[in-house]
Amino acid sequence: MRLLHTTALRIGLWSLSLLIIPFTANFYLADFNWSLGDFLVFALLLFSLGYGIGLSLKFDTKKRLRLIGSFIIAFLLIWAELAVGVFSNSLLSY
Repeated sequence: MRLLHTTALRIGLWSLSLLIIPFTANFYLADFNWSLGDFLVFALLLFSLGYGIGLSLKFDTKKRLRLIGSFIIAFLLIWAELAVGVFSNSLLSY
């Protein structure tokens, strides 16, 4: 149980440390304007990706690679949809 809390804490700290990049960009770039909700959603996405990869490390190599690849693809697809609406905008244009 302690290992689970340590892993979740480590993944949470890495997620927060990666959020420093858009946080500083928010101050220096005029076109970069994230609200608190954007930061929360991105933190949730990063934490989910890290936790999924952490859980997949318990499997054998072939299954591990498939799981990590599917987590990364799902992360990128969700991020692209939330960022620019890749799928919903193309569906609405018809």
